[in-house]
Amino acid sequence: MDEHNEPFIVNEPIIVSYGTGFTNTAFAFRSEPVTAWGQLIAVYIAYTAVSSVNIDITLDSHLGSAFDIRLTRITTVADTFAWWLPEKDLRLAKNDRILVDAPAVAAATASVAIYVDPGRTRFEGLENLLLPWLVRVR
Repeated sequence: MDEHNEPFIVNEPIIVSYGTGFTNTAFAFRSEPVTAWGQLIAVYIAYTAVSSVNIDITLDSHLGSAFDIRLTRITTVADTFAWWLPEKDLRLAKNDRILVDAPAVAAATASVAIYVDPGRTRFEGLENLLLPWLVRVR
């Protein structure tokens, strides 16, 4: 089978952007820009102390702030960590970023990790199969 038509053939390393804020300080963390089309896999947030906060996760669009979209809000209740796994494929364009706004918590520090798959998504194989057909139709 032609490897260019087969989904999941390319296994590229997952890109992990991570950082840690400062104690008693809100932490707005942006992932590294996506270098090519990619897919958001997961977002993980950890506090060094128990917290009850609302954490916003936003698509920071390469098209500018008018195109930014809040993807979800995670609410923690007396917990030290939270994570978000998108329910559906969340494709990212080149230079898109993910922004995580972790509010300040007394005597606690926030850490964030964002996981992006820069390789094929489950739909890329389908796109490669359809591309020759789409070119002929045009």
